[in-house]
Amino acid sequence: MASILTEQPLPAAGPISPAVTPVRAPRLNGANAFVAAAGVGPTPVLSWEAPAQGEPTSYLVLLYRLDLASGGTTRLRRVASLHTTQPAIRIPWGVLEYGSTYTARISALRVPGAQVETAPFRSSYDYARADAVTATFTP
Repeated sequence: MASILTEQPLPAAGPISPAVTPVRAPRLNGANAFVAAAGVGPTPVLSWEAPAQGEPTSYLVLLYRLDLASGGTTRLRRVASLHTTQPAIRIPWGVLEYGSTYTARISALRVPGAQVETAPFRSSYDYARADAVTATFTP
């Protein structure tokens, strides 16, 4: 699954195209992250290739645990938000719990002037995001 969000002034003329597209080839411990995986361990490495279009200023990885809700439906509960400027991140110890199932949303962000290390959640009007969502996985 993938999505693209861009917030910027429209050009006076010409075609409209996304400022950044989703990351490519997401991997979990080196394996295709679009395929469900079991036994990835408590601190797996999530990695990806840069988008085909646009130059991200950073990446945001949101980790979700799948919980069984009333009525037998599945509910996503966010358990971590991880910012990085690199095309890989190790999920920290204590985030994933054995016996639970997870998925991750990897967002390529293009926010001119952003400083992930000192102000990770500051945004601007010129903002672009493209998402890729992994298959489910268990530690």
